[in-house]
Amino acid sequence: MLKGTVFLKDGIVGSTAHFQKLGTGTATTKSRHGEIIPMNVTHTAPSISLADFYTGEWSDSLDEAKVNIDVRMAYAKSGAMALGRKVDEQITTVLDSTTQSTVTLTVTSSAAIQASLITFVEALDANSVPNDGQRYGVLTPRMYAQAMTVNSFASADYVGANGLPFVEGAPGHRMFRKWLNVSARTRNTARHATTRCISTR
Repeated sequence: MLKGTVFLKDGIVGSTAHFQKLGTGTATTKSRHGEIIPMNVTHTAPSISLADFYTGEWSDSLDEAKVNIDVRMAYAKSGAMALGRKVDEQITTVLDSTTQSTVTLTVTSSAAIQASLITFVEALDANSVPNDGQRYGVLTPRMYAQAMTVNSFASADYVGANGLPFVEGAPGHRMFRKWLNVSARTRNTARHATTRCISTR
């Protein structure tokens, strides 16, 4: 569900992948015939270590003769879903360990919830995350339900039809809701009690 919200890199040879990361620059003035001051943008190449994950299940041919379903296909689908959950788990693990920006969440009232959501979005601006339509916020099911008590989050008067649940989003999941140009979706992992609303892209 979250794979499409992060940078992806295919065709990696070896066990390590590198991503090129550029910092923000600052524009300056210059006099006539003067030199343009270089921005000296920071350029780093964060690396990640790759790991292989597998799923498998035994299928007894005698048991297959006793049931009226395609057991092997059911196991294959179950394995594919397990791999998908592993991808989401890796992403949420990184989200939960970030120290980039911490926002205190208050849920005592709809007004407090709205103020917290706005603070989340402001944190993206404070960290110079481009407002290019590729901002994502990951909410726990409880936080998503609490956000639905906020009129500007739940009402079609504020959220256009294309941002409503089940209208558009990740193929097959279609549960993204765009609010203040941040695409929010629920994270179906009960053990997570916190909310992260940072850019993963």
